[in-house]
Amino acid sequence: MLSPALSSAVTGLRQFQYSMDNIGNNIANSNTDGYKATRISFADTFSRNIQGGSAETGQTQIGTGVTTAGITTSHSLGGTTTATGNESDLAVNGEGFFMVKNANDKMFATRDGGFHIDPASHKLTNAQGFNVQGATLAADGTSTPGDIDLGDLTNMTSFKIDPNGVINIHLKDGTIEKRGQVLLNTFQNPQKLEREGGNLYSNVEAAVGLASLGAPETGSLGRVMSGQKEGSNVELTNEFVNMITAQRGFQANARVITTSDQMLEEVVNLKR
Repeated sequence: MLSPALSSAVTGLRQFQYSMDNIGNNIANSNTDGYKATRISFADTFSRNIQGGSAETGQTQIGTGVTTAGITTSHSLGGTTTATGNESDLAVNGEGFFMVKNANDKMFATRDGGFHIDPASHKLTNAQGFNVQGATLAADGTSTPGDIDLGDLTNMTSFKIDPNGVINIHLKDGTIEKRGQVLLNTFQNPQKLEREGGNLYSNVEAAVGLASLGAPETGSLGRVMSGQKEGSNVELTNEFVNMITAQRGFQANARVITTSDQMLEEVVNLKR
């Protein structure tokens, strides 16, 4: 029968390897726009009773190892913002996610505000060509939620996006028109968001967002900063400390396996 110490140490090796995998992914994404660091947490596994106990002490138990309890994402900690000089690049200062929709009408949340105006559709889109969600504003003051359609831009000289997400189009005749507004979402349970790659999160329904997207600087939503992008919130100093801890834990579990093997060898040698 496999020694309980051996089996416990094997689970430890596995979990510390997962921890190193997580640390490596954080470090690899330390310069990824809008990336949120993740943290792995452990839990002990079912314990076995080695003998009965008294009413005061309870059962005498020895654990059987460790397992992964969960991996949490640091959504609440913002990353450092960097000026890009590109007016359509956006960052959220505070709480809130941008929402984008692909060609199949699937919604994703993101903190990566690397947007641009599509020259064909005149809509605000992200790097993958997904349409940024918000509202299209008409001259009569009406607002249509959904894709942000900026309309005819042939007479546009420039545009500005204010902290409330309103897109102001500057025309050749010197007038300014409000054509659209970037809206934000916030979630009751952001840990249910699932990473999809490309700085996108899916499973937005399970995370329970707003009934309708909200304007920046309303409620708990942060403000939009134009011409800037949010970087990763990975703290490399913390990751290096965690790396050393994981390495030492892995080495200690490996030593348990080596020592347990030597003890079993001594037992076998008793018969010789």
